[in-house]
Amino acid sequence: MCGICGILNLAAEPAEHRGRLDAMSARLEHRGPDSHGKFELPHVALAIRRLSIIDLETGDQPLFNETGDVVLVFNGEIYNYRELRQRLLGGGHQFRTRSDGEVIVHLYEDLGPDFVRELNGMFAIALWDERAQRLVLARDRAGEKPLYYWLGGRTLVFASEIKALLEYPGISRAPDFEALTQYFLYGYIPTPRTAYAEIRKLPAAHRMVVEGGDIQIEAFWRMQEHLRPPGSPRVTRREARHLVRELRERLREAAISRLVSDVPLGVFLSGGVDSSALVAIMSELAPGNVNTFSVKFPQEAFSEEGHANRVARQFKTHHHVLEADETSLCEALQFLRDHLDEPLADPAVLPTFLMSRFARSHIKVALSGEG
Repeated sequence: MCGICGILNLAAEPAEHRGRLDAMSARLEHRGPDSHGKFELPHVALAIRRLSIIDLETGDQPLFNETGDVVLVFNGEIYNYRELRQRLLGGGHQFRTRSDGEVIVHLYEDLGPDFVRELNGMFAIALWDERAQRLVLARDRAGEKPLYYWLGGRTLVFASEIKALLEYPGISRAPDFEALTQYFLYGYIPTPRTAYAEIRKLPAAHRMVVEGGDIQIEAFWRMQEHLRPPGSPRVTRREARHLVRELRERLREAAISRLVSDVPLGVFLSGGVDSSALVAIMSELAPGNVNTFSVKFPQEAFSEEGHANRVARQFKTHHHVLEADETSLCEALQFLRDHLDEPLADPAVLPTFLMSRFARSHIKVALSGEG
């Protein structure tokens, strides 16, 4: 997890309050404690707080193309970067690092804003093209990585978290009452609204292209195009067996791609279908070398300890259990009060935070089954 932020004057004039970039970046330090980088011109500024996962030695950001006129900061991981890198090397591109992010700047050189269609990963991207005077923001297909923005007059400000945006002068804290109505209906605030009237989320699977003072936001991927068409015949038993095999293979491929890391990995295990399937696949790929983490509750009605323990024994994982009592849950609530920028009606955020903090002493990256 990294944190990115930036400021752009749409008229290519000196950006107001550009000096607030450091304060914005500082608010994201918890997302990326390993390094800090920035890129500044009079009318545009980008910053990054990095949590280093791949290429620990040379992967610091910002990242540049060969001529230095395309600059990138991004949060996330590109799972197919090795295949993309080989393709780009074959096309004559030169790489300075082993970072997964460097493929983005070279893809952009070849494809322009359509580069994002080639990426398989979780990401929030900010890319500045100095020659075209173009800013591209993009967010992954599932919206795993957040990206918020504010537009006031001729100034665009963006960041991984709302608290970083609020370091920029002039951004109102006035609530969006329609968004709060949606929160009480859905338990969260749907994109593109936020709890703040002037702040918006870039939707998942969308890119924002800012050029010549104009802003265009469009989808680069649509789930509807990949769904079974309405009115299709019922799936036959033979087709169902094929789909089961395909699902198993796709889950395995997804697990393999997420094992690419230069730091220790683990799995959050609840004992449910999602996390248990993930542990089974991980154990097949790295037998006897999987760290699993679970939360135990004093109240048996809430605890999934038994299910998690059975899965851990079955696959012979290095299993770690944290007990979440009333005191620790209250502590988590107080801590998260300052980190959650919007209301969230999901109590699972409390044990998830405790488990993440607990796992941090053993690993740096954790996989989890969500959905």
